[in-house]
Amino acid sequence: MVGDTLETDILGGNRFGVGTMLVLSGNSRAEHIEREIMATGIIPDYICEDILS
Repeated sequence: MVGDTLETDILGGNRFGVGTMLVLSGNSRAEHIEREIMATGIIPDYICEDILS
């Protein structure tokens, strides 16, 4: 699952047992993502700056 939001895209992928990649070019931003992951406990398998990385 590829998405730009922890609470929907990545959480959904985690719940369905598929690999996840968080893209930081949409709703999630690099400067906040570490704090968001710690606060939510939602962990993507991969984190990329954009879909082309």
